[in-house]
Parts: sequence; C-alpha cells; structure tokens
Amino acid sequence: MKWLHEAAESSTSWPYECAQNVVTFSAAVEVGSESGDSRTMECSNASTSVVERTIDLSTLPFAWDTIVVRWRVSVEGMEEVLKRCVPRGSAADVMAVILCLCEPTRWRSASGIAWASDAVESKVEIERTNVHGEVELAPAIALKQRRSSPQSGYAYSAGAVVATGSPLLLRLDAADVGPGGGVDIKWEEFVGNYTEALYRVVSDDGSSPKIYINNKYGVLKPIVDNADRGRTARTVLRDAIFGLMAPDIWMQLVEFALQSATADEDQVETNGEKPMWNRVFESVGKQSGLGTAEQIRQMLLEDGGESDSRPRMRAALQHSIALARRQANLVEAIGESSPNGGE
Repeated sequence: MKWLHEAAESSTSWPYECAQNVVTFSAAVEVGSESGDSRTMECSNASTSVVERTIDLSTLPFAWDTIVVRWRVSVEGMEEVLKRCVPRGSAADVMAVILCLCEPTRWRSASGIAWASDAVESKVEIERTNVHGEVELAPAIALKQRRSSPQSGYAYSAGAVVATGSPLLLRLDAADVGPGGGVDIKWEEFVGNYTEALYRVVSDDGSSPKIYINNKYGVLKPIVDNADRGRTARTVLRDAIFGLMAPDIWMQLVEFALQSATADEDQVETNGEKPMWNRVFESVGKQSGLGTAEQIRQMLLEDGGESDSRPRMRAALQHSIALARRQANLVEAIGESSPNGGE
C-alpha cells in the first residue's frame, strides 16, 4: 500500500499539518521458540535515546521462531491534534497504526486498530523467516478512510498520517551473524578431485577457514548472489541452495574451530578481537539455541563419539534456518511453474 511507504519514510514535510512526536508508544515483546523457550521484554518511546528505545534480541541464548509485540498507543491532546489536522474530525475518523519495517529484508507490515477513548492496545506477530538485522516499530495515527469533502491544508486520504511518535527498535542479530562471524566466502572454479563439488571449507593456515563455492557452472552465481527479497523463482531456488549448504558448512567450521580451540585453549582475545574458534562457537550457539560458546565447546569436547551432540547440533541448525520449509517452497514453486500445475 502506497500510504505505508509514505508513512514509513518518517517525512518531516506533509501537504497538511501533522502533529509530530506526540504519540506515546509502549510494547511488550514476547519471543518464543517451538522448543518452549520464551522471553518477554518491555520498552517505550518515552526516552529520546535510541539506545533506551532498543530491545536487543541478538543475545538470547535460544533460536526463536516468532515475536509477538503487544503494543499500547496513547496521544495526549488528541482533540487538538484532530482540530489541527482533520477538519470537523473526531476520534471515530482515525486509527492507531504500528508500522513494522525491516530494511535488510525489505519486509514491512502494519498493525492497526480504530481509535477509542484515551488509548488503544493491539498486537502484531513477526515471523523469524521474514526479518534479519533490525526491525523498526513506528507508531502513527492515521485516517481510516478518505474524507468526503477534502480541504486544502488538511489530511483527507485514507491512511494519511496525522500524528507520529518516536519508533522502537528490535535488534535481532549481531553485526556478524554469518558462520564464524566474518568467514571469507569466495567463488572459484574447482579442479582435480573436486570439479563437481558445490562448495568446500578450507583452512590454509589452520586457524582462518574460508568458504569456496564452485564457479564451474555460470548459472549458479547469479542465483546465489541474488539479494532480492520476496517470493520469486530465483529467491526460492537461492534459499533452497543455501539451506542445503548452511548446516554442513556450520559443522565443518565447528570442527575447524574445535581443532583451533584445543591447540590454543588459553587464547581469549587478540587486539580486542575474540579468537576464531570462540566466534564460531558463539555463532553456532545462538543459531542452534544450544548454549553459549563455552557450552558448545564443552559439548564437543565431551562427545567422545558416544554422545549425539553433533547430530543434534546439525538438526538444530537445520531447524533454525527452516530447512524443511525452504525445500517445500522449492517444490511448490516448481509445481506452480510447470505447465500442468505440478500434476
């Protein structure tokens, strides 16, 4: 919807008077996983500090599936806002809206409810598969429907924003959330015994692994490097390819990290940076929901071939990236593109 885009831009200039920074917004963010882990955090936009208006989910010790944001919006002086922005308007003409925006994935959604009394409450759900990095939650008061008699200098279109408030921010992922927190990924044509392999994890110096993807077939790189969002044939295929690669790459990185940790147990930080093995274990722990970096390390060290920690870790990593869903999406896309609808 066009109005969602316009409202989300937080413009400071409207063709009518808009009451800015008057919407009070608070939220209780409930994070849950299919395994039963959960956490609830609260925040409000009362502070001018972005830090105090940010809820950090990147440090949670489990991989979550959904977020439920239970929000409350109030406006002090609503009558004055309506008088300035909507001619002959009343509270019955507007609704409270929370705009949810995720720039990295280009995902956006809105949760709205008709205005009533001094405040309104509602909720919005966010699926993990739709978002990455950060999500902005921006409150607004908007017209429910187009005014029958538009007047110059006043809001009249359906969805026109008449009041705004400072947004809240959900931080979902740490800066380096990929395998190993910054492992190099390179394309090259494989030779010798690996000409038909799709990818390799190589550690040239024993401590800094790199991921190589086979560039033998030119059709792969445009698909894998495609940064588009939304459901298209290319993005579904890309997600399916990544889904098959990711768990095995994670586990190979885990083995490299374990060798490095065993050889250099006492190394904690170098020039303020954690060693590679620590970053890998930390990333795997967050991704799989199986614990901290030290817990992952101990789990692997105590395995001894008699525990199921590695298969369990691999399955948890598959779950965290919704591998079954990715493959099902691919099958559905193939069916949709076939002449007979997949029959």
